[in-house]
Amino acid sequence: MYHIYHRLKEKHTVEIIGTEILSQLAAFARGNFAANTFVPLDRYVKSMGRLLSEHINALGYDLIFYGDLLLRHLDIEIPAIHFSDMICEQFKIEH
Repeated sequence: MYHIYHRLKEKHTVEIIGTEILSQLAAFARGNFAANTFVPLDRYVKSMGRLLSEHINALGYDLIFYGDLLLRHLDIEIPAIHFSDMICEQFKIEH
């Protein structure tokens, strides 16, 4: 993924977005759970997807590449490509 990112940057404008969603989630967890409480990230996947979808749709990108299965709940209006170094068996998601 590192090499794909740098190769795309050679001829295209590439921007990393979404890190602010993680800091928002961390702030939410700090404000709503005791310090030693484990907060399972998968419990908030849909909320993270909704926040990031709003952000992506507002920015007017042509194409999105994403590498985290946590973002499978994106609701965006542009093409999205999931890229990863996972093999097919690892990619299967249980419902």
